Amino acid sequence: MRFPAWVWLIPILSFFIGFGATFNAPVTRAFDLSSEGVSRTLYETFVTGIYHTVADTKQLAMRVAVPYIARWKIREFLDGLPLDQPVRERINRRLSSNEFVDEVIPFVWSLKDQYTPVDDPTLSFDAWARRHISPLVLGGDHSLFQFKPASASGSAAGGLAFDDKKLIAKVVALYDVLFLQTRVSPLKVPVEPSPELVSKVKPLVRELLGAFSSKLKDNQEVGEAIGGLLKDEQRLDTITVSLIMAVHREAYKAFQIFARKIQRQEALQRWMQENKGDRRLADYLEYAQNQRLYAMHIAVDGLQGNLVESLALNKYHGPFMKALAEDMKVPPKPEGLQVKTLDKQLHHEFLNGFLQTGYRDSFYLPFFRRIYGRKNAVAEFGVSTTPTISVRNLPIVKTGAAVTGEYSTGIPNFHFVDRKANAGKGRAYYFYGNDALLLEDLTQKTGLKTMFERLGGLNGLDCNAQYERGANAVYNAFLNLALGEKVRDFGDALCLRELRRRAENERTLQALRAKLLNLLRPTNFRKVYQAVFKADHRRIDQLIRDIAELEDDGMPQYILYYNPWPDHFAHFMGPFSDEIISPTGELNRLDFWLNEFEKAYEDAGVADRVLWGMAGDHGLAPVYHLLNPEIEVFDYLKTQGFKLVIEKISSDEGEGPKMNHPTRPKSMRDKDVVIASTAGGNYMMDFFLHDNMSWPRQPIHSELLNWKTLQGRRVNIIAVILERLKDSLDYLAVRDEFCDHHRCAVRLMATRAGQRVHARIVRRGSKIFYESPTDLLGVRKPSRYEGVARNPHNYGILLDRCVDAAKLSDQSTWCGENEWRELTSYTEKPDSVAQLSHIYDTDLAGTVNLFPLPGIGYNSKVPGRHAGEHFHEKDAFVGFWGAPVRATMRPRTAVNGSIAPTLYEYLTGKPVEVDKDGWGFPSLLLETK
Repeated sequence: MRFPAWVWLIPILSFFIGFGATFNAPVTRAFDLSSEGVSRTLYETFVTGIYHTVADTKQLAMRVAVPYIARWKIREFLDGLPLDQPVRERINRRLSSNEFVDEVIPFVWSLKDQYTPVDDPTLSFDAWARRHISPLVLGGDHSLFQFKPASASGSAAGGLAFDDKKLIAKVVALYDVLFLQTRVSPLKVPVEPSPELVSKVKPLVRELLGAFSSKLKDNQEVGEAIGGLLKDEQRLDTITVSLIMAVHREAYKAFQIFARKIQRQEALQRWMQENKGDRRLADYLEYAQNQRLYAMHIAVDGLQGNLVESLALNKYHGPFMKALAEDMKVPPKPEGLQVKTLDKQLHHEFLNGFLQTGYRDSFYLPFFRRIYGRKNAVAEFGVSTTPTISVRNLPIVKTGAAVTGEYSTGIPNFHFVDRKANAGKGRAYYFYGNDALLLEDLTQKTGLKTMFERLGGLNGLDCNAQYERGANAVYNAFLNLALGEKVRDFGDALCLRELRRRAENERTLQALRAKLLNLLRPTNFRKVYQAVFKADHRRIDQLIRDIAELEDDGMPQYILYYNPWPDHFAHFMGPFSDEIISPTGELNRLDFWLNEFEKAYEDAGVADRVLWGMAGDHGLAPVYHLLNPEIEVFDYLKTQGFKLVIEKISSDEGEGPKMNHPTRPKSMRDKDVVIASTAGGNYMMDFFLHDNMSWPRQPIHSELLNWKTLQGRRVNIIAVILERLKDSLDYLAVRDEFCDHHRCAVRLMATRAGQRVHARIVRRGSKIFYESPTDLLGVRKPSRYEGVARNPHNYGILLDRCVDAAKLSDQSTWCGENEWRELTSYTEKPDSVAQLSHIYDTDLAGTVNLFPLPGIGYNSKVPGRHAGEHFHEKDAFVGFWGAPVRATMRPRTAVNGSIAPTLYEYLTGKPVEVDKDGWGFPSLLLETK
């Protein structure tokens, strides 16, 4: 989902710191890797066998921090800030502590070193594009790029210099108010801030917002938003409380990262010293030099697999592009509804030209072209899970966890109502606003394991991605979102600068390890020399110290990198606009950064051991007509005399965010219905049964056929929704029985040519039954996007087995999820049956979910949508590449949640099993022998 300019509030809240009978089920694991170096024994010996990091560190001896204070020039940095004298004195007293490291050290370290924009022309896509892309290319000039750069002061993309000393001084002053003056440690469990603290902090927050606003004078939207906040005491109070809680959380994280760095260095040095007298140290050095494995885990918001492949390989006459051309035609306007037709001028010059003659240029998507030209394991049809929305799918991509079950994400949508929260009063969440800061807390309560926690012994780097708990170094996700729209390439350049620095360190480390190996494995002459003169001991000790100090500053074994921009801009510019697909668009910008990251691995000399895994969280589809279900359904009921109490918890797509008080949320009791929409493609209705025993649970289909309102009137609300939304509705989804992670029955309904049509999906464990007299999901309809299927025989066998031969009364005749996934990969609704069978695994998933037909946006003002069930929304890139890949054929289909478990197996040698230890999706890695 796009985060517009308002997101400047998020980093302020984040405090600017680091901060499957006769047919054999298809094999889930789809590709093989070289067996060289893939060893569980090596991982357990040289990773978990050395590092025993403490999960929660409360203090560190000051002696271990002194070298960092000097090396990072923290005092000089603080001396250059315009701080009030009392603030400066309090900080200096903490820095002069002779006993323990104070939390202010990692705080200032993060503020100083991690979030200053990169002033390097080689780290700019815009500069690269102006050198290599022809200004005559169709669609080259657009709203996000001009060949003639605008005059700018400061940074290249709008003049925001994030190292402004006055602004940073206000941030430091805020830290002082929260922790130094109160003597409260950010390492203690945060509690709800007192009214006195809120009153004390609020004036400083007001100044901080004003100072930040002055840095964005040219952004009218930001100025108006901040102006409104400063005049609204209640909203300012909400921001202040959110800020206090976020600062506490982020300061804690910064200290843990700092502590982990020191602990790991000491653990390695101690282990090397203890083992220098036997072969284990030499074995470790050989492992680090030649056998250590690396992985880069990439999540890209809105990355569509079939679109990228067709563009990169110039398949302008292929079935996908032909179908896309059909989808670009404006569909008929739904009759009898209050529909607005989008009047925004979109720019498709490049697409129109590509559909006619294609486009060949060595500087257009060269990295993707190389991927498809090598042996790779890129799924032919990668899919996003339903609803195809970022807040649901991003944690799936980044962690491999399911929405429900053990150690799950617990996040079913961009919005939901927790009926049990808030002392039984219910609490609504909408994650486009300050509720986004609660995502980490919510997932932590469900026990979600981040990849960094799973790979705790490895040196991990997080680049602009949420769910970084346990990382050794972090570039803050919210800050990248806030600044990256105007300061283009902000977070990407920071990440690459860090990788280039680490690549240099890796080469130094390789030389140091080689020297130490030579001393540990001396020639016969050297052995005599060592024995006679008792030589080399000091040199060995010094090399051990040098290696231990630098090891975690070498190339990270695991990187999680998030790029939000293809989705971010596609909402407002259209998913196939020049801004996205032209040679100066966001896909080529992504290609540029992937190419630069690959060069960093090559420069470090470890490229042959890197496995790359990348997934899009969803795709996007074009919108032409806009429709508001709230008006069509509930305003109609008002004309029939119904007095409904309705709570809307979301913004319409294209509007600003919503703010919820973090400690005093609004009650959801005494509501008839809570409504919310997401990204134009999903509309949720939460209905309630108004007795105290039934209120906390979700109503099912049969109860909604005679639903009783707070007013006491009864209505068949399902019939009303279907009648009022008729030709705009792809289908309505509702529970047909009480559902959980292990079982469910879902009813789908729609109107086609004035007739009611339906489908029913029943799941028991991983076995699924689907029935629909009119085939509502199009299971029998081959996809236009593929043309002649690669293996139509498989499609026919699966269709017969899963649909024709299946009997509701006999579960042994039902197909498993893997079979359904392959079957529906041949259709225009990939993975529809399996995913819809899981849509209601949690009560948080709303009562009724509406999905609009292609070309229609529910509660939207913009031309790009997702969260729905169109092919383009489900089309998510899912794939792996790199020297270790030995694929003989590409996977037919894969869910975006398979990236994390595959990389985990590669790095650790440990097998992944779905529904065990929090894994919700299968690995695609064949176990090596």
